[in-house]
Amino acid sequence: MSSDVQAELRAHAAASTGSDWGLPLPSIRNDKTWGQNLRIHPPRGKPGLIHSNCLVPMEHNGPGKYVFVQISLLYSDNGALVGCLRHYPGGFESMSSGEYSIVIDESQRRRGYGLLLLKAADEKWSLNFWCQEYTPEGRALAIKYLNQKTSEWRHLPSLPLSRAKS
Repeated sequence: MSSDVQAELRAHAAASTGSDWGLPLPSIRNDKTWGQNLRIHPPRGKPGLIHSNCLVPMEHNGPGKYVFVQISLLYSDNGALVGCLRHYPGGFESMSSGEYSIVIDESQRRRGYGLLLLKAADEKWSLNFWCQEYTPEGRALAIKYLNQKTSEWRHLPSLPLSRAKS
């Protein structure tokens, strides 16, 4: 993670009230179903995390229309798709540039899969948590992730800074 991103996270943390990181309040409801993901992504795959960049056709906007999407898919030990994170670096339709969405199989929730996807995608693409429209669950997940991330920073050793001699 770049020092600029770390500085931005620290600035947001310092400016936020309480422990909400100054994230936007929830403004949308969860209207994505797991079944929609199974139609889009392979329901079976190699266990683990897969990242990909792809152009997704947007036929409802007319022929030849595509949106660039960065996708992280999480497959369980038995190869079943359990979670999906889509990052839209250029935005599309009602989503701002940099927004992401996470959907977890309803039968697999509360097992840490959302947190794992969020961490992996942030490490890969440096997510912007302040440009989002959140569901209540999504905002709580982002807050949990940011709290864990800064907790890890507190355990990093301080590096001595040498002064250049003039």
